[in-house]
Amino acid sequence: MLGFIVTIYFNFDRTDDGEDDRTFSEDQVNALFTMTLLTSFFWFLVSIWMIMHAKVVAQSLSTKMLLQTMRIPFPSTTDIIHSAKNAEQFETDLEQAFRFPVLSDLFRPARRAEQESSVIRQPTAADLEARGISSSSTNGTSAGNRQQSGPLNSPVQAEANLETGVQSFSISVLDLMYGGAFRGTAKDELETMQGKEPHLKLFRLIRSQWSAYDLYGQIAMQIGSAQLLSGLAYFSLYYLRDNHDDEEGFRVPVSGWFAFAFLELTAWWSLVLDVSLGLGAHLLLALLMLGSPMCLFLNSGASYFHVGDEILPILFAVQASWVLLLCWASVTCPGRWPRLWKASQYVDVLHREDHPFEDTDDVPRSNRESSFFQSGDLESDSSDVSSSEFGEPASSFADAQFAATPLLDSLDAVLQLKLPRKLELKLARARKHLYAAARTAGAFRARVLSFSPVAVDGFWLKLEGFRGMGDAWVDPSRGNGSSHERGERTEATVEDLCQAAEKMAETLWKSANTWTTSDMQHLAEYGGEPVHRISDFVGQFHKDGALLVGGRRYYLGGVVITTVLWIAALGWSFSAELTVIHAEALHKPAIELSLPWLAPVALGCDGGDQIVLADTAAGVFVGSLSNSSKGWLGPFSACGDADTAASDFGPDGQLWMACPDSLRPASSAEQWAGGPSRESGRTSLISGLQALALDPLPLPGSPLGGLALRHGKLVGMSQSLGLKGEWKMLGTMSVPSGLEAMAVALYAGRGLILDAGGSVFELDTASGQWLGPWSMPTGFTWLGICALSPAQSPNQSAGGWLALGRPDAATETQLGQRAPRAQLWCFGRPVDKPLEL
Repeated sequence: MLGFIVTIYFNFDRTDDGEDDRTFSEDQVNALFTMTLLTSFFWFLVSIWMIMHAKVVAQSLSTKMLLQTMRIPFPSTTDIIHSAKNAEQFETDLEQAFRFPVLSDLFRPARRAEQESSVIRQPTAADLEARGISSSSTNGTSAGNRQQSGPLNSPVQAEANLETGVQSFSISVLDLMYGGAFRGTAKDELETMQGKEPHLKLFRLIRSQWSAYDLYGQIAMQIGSAQLLSGLAYFSLYYLRDNHDDEEGFRVPVSGWFAFAFLELTAWWSLVLDVSLGLGAHLLLALLMLGSPMCLFLNSGASYFHVGDEILPILFAVQASWVLLLCWASVTCPGRWPRLWKASQYVDVLHREDHPFEDTDDVPRSNRESSFFQSGDLESDSSDVSSSEFGEPASSFADAQFAATPLLDSLDAVLQLKLPRKLELKLARARKHLYAAARTAGAFRARVLSFSPVAVDGFWLKLEGFRGMGDAWVDPSRGNGSSHERGERTEATVEDLCQAAEKMAETLWKSANTWTTSDMQHLAEYGGEPVHRISDFVGQFHKDGALLVGGRRYYLGGVVITTVLWIAALGWSFSAELTVIHAEALHKPAIELSLPWLAPVALGCDGGDQIVLADTAAGVFVGSLSNSSKGWLGPFSACGDADTAASDFGPDGQLWMACPDSLRPASSAEQWAGGPSRESGRTSLISGLQALALDPLPLPGSPLGGLALRHGKLVGMSQSLGLKGEWKMLGTMSVPSGLEAMAVALYAGRGLILDAGGSVFELDTASGQWLGPWSMPTGFTWLGICALSPAQSPNQSAGGWLALGRPDAATETQLGQRAPRAQLWCFGRPVDKPLEL
């Protein structure tokens, strides 16, 4: 996959002519599929790194756990020989071949009786009195204000209890919520409620070393896959584009749009399988991802679909939005899985968890070991029983573990009522959290191994504050019956039940994520080495003082990198859009000069209808912008046999020519027919002028009357008083960095500079402020520029410009190819912000 991306990216344009002369639309699409493919490439690499890291860590820690704690023996040569002899007759008997080796002993009568006597036994009178329950409450009669409830689970369980002689005892829902339900329980009895098996708990805790890497590695691969398909969609749009020059925008045939739409639809469909969203979120994702193909319906034609330059940066923003939305939606707070992705539902191979276990890096490993061997202290043990009072750290976990199932039954009974939607959702959320915590802590296993069934007394659920609803009777042991006890009134609220469930879930979560003394002792019974701390167990794989980067932080770093790059690309897209000359600012068709033999190198004008073209070999020609196909006068020349570098109109229509050694006016004998005889100005000894622009309407009080390029630098010029006044240079002017001026223009104090790359910069000579650049269409060699008055500007703005250019490609004729003629293009002035020097 990575090789495929690299091949496409580095070879996509090797066969195209004029790779460096792409249009604005091509640049936008090229940048779009480049960013998308590079994002895909990045996330594929991240997924490989994270999944390989998770695989190495998982194999190392699992092997260490099996060999060190589970004590898997390595057979000797004698054991192998003995086993081989026994294997020859292994399960040759048909009855032995179809047996259950593990469970078969449990179904034998003797073994089953032994299990029942050790797992489920009838509590003695002393046990019941120690718990604060009278013996009469266990035989079905009412003692005081407490009614004997039936068995907890079902009538079938009740019949089983009657057959085995096991009697249940009932507790109040208040004892479940506030503690005291199992006050007086002996330590050995609570130890029978040991929850999660120690080896399973150890595996779950060390799994935190690689589970985050595994999950985020899958997420990175899914993001990379969607990005790859989307990048191929834009690549097909670019590859199947129309190769003919078209300045109106990006043109793609129908086949290209079909390929683009199909690949974008495939990218969206790949995410539908991987994400877990509601209807509204799915519609938003589909709108963002399929928004690009919707441009098919914006502009249509017979055989082409056209996308204007204005919409391409918007498509860039839409593409960036769904990419960054997916990335940031997967970033969660510590202790939370990114539930946006379905992969998070399969992180735990044991059961579902709402909270990942966070490995805490407290003190250096050497300090932990020294303090442990000196004091013999272990981590806090919430399952040891040293006190019989509920709420103390020693017994809170045991109480919560045993009370989880009765409280879940109470919540289930309440949820069967017809409650307001708000209360129902709140109860369902609390029950879900408690259920997940109980499974993680092994509370259901403890319930099966408990010494007797437990039933919850019925209670009144207070629903005050809800219109038309009174208190409701809830009987978790028998369902929602109409009969209830007539003694003391036991009441509970939805808020009390939810708080009790959340508190109990928090206790179970804390215990499930804590490696205790009992866990170490039970695991040591397997014959392996004791595990004092999880951090000590994985400590050999960590270097002291090294920076530990978790999977979530590593993924967050990748998201930050992706965000920064996409924001930078998005800023480039919109800034490039501002430099484009829009189609409505362009007069079409372009004016093609009627003199095929003329090779002009400079352009000048008087701000109105008169223009002047300078040919270094043929001389200077004067014509009309409105009638450029005929009526050209010339050639004129004031430089003798020398070449004329540039020419322009000065104040009062005086025509000036830039000669190699001076700036000279056209003589009266060289004025065109029909024009008044003008008295020529004085020759100015300014040499080395490459481009010339004189202001036909200079600003009052401003000394600046012209601009010129001399030895590659921009210089200001001023004319002495009187029409015969000679020109002199004022000095060199600063320009924006990177500007390589080729031609200049000046009208009413507004200067224009043509860059070698085909961009136009504007200079406000009164304030010295620069604007632009504005790019002109590619595929031309731009030669000259002159400023127009607002009346002559295409969009009636503050003044456009007239540009002289020659197409790069040759023109096909019946007699073969001929060099293209020079063309005149009219542009309107775009609105832009000041340019920082």
